[in-house]
Amino acid sequence: MSIPSLSKLLAVSERKVSSRLWQLHSVLEVPKPSSGLAIQTSVDAPVRMLHLSFRDFLSGESLRDSVGFRDFWIGEKGAHRNIYSKCIELMSKRLKKDICDLKLPGIFRSDVDESLIMKHLPTEIQYSCRYWVYHLERSRDKVKDGGIVDLFLRQHTLHWVEAVSLSGEMKEMVYIADALKVTAGSENISALVYDIQGFVRQNQTIIDRTPLQVYWSTLLLAPKKSVLKSIFGPRNIIPEVELTRPLIVQEQWSAVLQTLEGHTSSVTSLAFSTNDDLLASGSSDETLKIWDVATGAQLHVFRGHRVLASASADGNVKIWDVTDGALVRILVGHERHVNTVVFSGDGKLLASASVDHTIQVWDVATWAPQQKFSTKFKPDWISFSKDNRYIITRGLLHFGNICVNFSQVPKYQAKFIGNFPKETAIDKDIRRQQ
Repeated sequence: MSIPSLSKLLAVSERKVSSRLWQLHSVLEVPKPSSGLAIQTSVDAPVRMLHLSFRDFLSGESLRDSVGFRDFWIGEKGAHRNIYSKCIELMSKRLKKDICDLKLPGIFRSDVDESLIMKHLPTEIQYSCRYWVYHLERSRDKVKDGGIVDLFLRQHTLHWVEAVSLSGEMKEMVYIADALKVTAGSENISALVYDIQGFVRQNQTIIDRTPLQVYWSTLLLAPKKSVLKSIFGPRNIIPEVELTRPLIVQEQWSAVLQTLEGHTSSVTSLAFSTNDDLLASGSSDETLKIWDVATGAQLHVFRGHRVLASASADGNVKIWDVTDGALVRILVGHERHVNTVVFSGDGKLLASASVDHTIQVWDVATWAPQQKFSTKFKPDWISFSKDNRYIITRGLLHFGNICVNFSQVPKYQAKFIGNFPKETAIDKDIRRQQ
């Protein structure tokens, strides 16, 4: 932050902040003051740390235990406690309903001028809204009934969410609410934070687009037993609203954490990334979408195929770059429709199965075909063993029988024909177990 923003956040004069920081110019990048310590034209330039190790030095045990320099030591917990307290104090004074005076509850955030947002939500306010929970969490404080955090949440939660949305940080509210959960120090606080989590997760898309809806549709449609609904209204917030018919709302927040909206046709496939932080959804609208699991944000859209290493009716497999959505390579190896593709657990191999009765194995490093298997059925599911030595495939043979093909790379194949139970395990010695 800049010196003016730090001054407002800490409630210390700019002159004093500038003077103190300038004495540390050897380790901090500080806007240079004049001889009278008046801030020059670089007033809005942020103060930056030149050496990250300086922070560790100030909070380290060696400085704390040093007799001659102990006064310079900064306890991290106490520092974080001071900052989150200042953030809450500032937000409590400045945040209010419709802070940018937009008036129209349906106005889109994208239609609000950035200069208007900065006028009413300057840097120190945006920082406080975005990071006060971060500082609270690192202070190791627990939120108590009637404390400053409890009072802030019960008076300003909706104002806070509105400000976060206007700042363009609504997708971060999921992480912020999750972090707030671990600070709860009583059952009442836990119930309040749980309600904030449900409110944010189920309404983040609409609030992100139209910030003032935090006071309207989202509150009206909140569950009957919602803590936020009991605190804020909706009659307390929008007393002028008149409903032509009673609203039918649920009693509690449902088990549904989020609804991901974006496809224009039925969703045909879903897959999580190996670390569970991304979700891929394939649809009959011929798009593949990549979602952030925590926030529900749509990260990428791939068009034309349905999976990351995607299969299609033309018999080809397409490889996409997840980072930028670029088509990397087209793998040609099947004569007919490719049903499914799967990567091995270590990511070194890719297998594709086709209605032409073949399974093709590809080397991911070179994308060269490594081996091809033939089956007597049309495989519709494939999987690698953990060590990549075996591939198991499944498909419909005839008369309702399911055929499982268990292939050893590169030689052995074993076939099991019959109606298999839902839970079937096959060990490395290729013996069927139930």
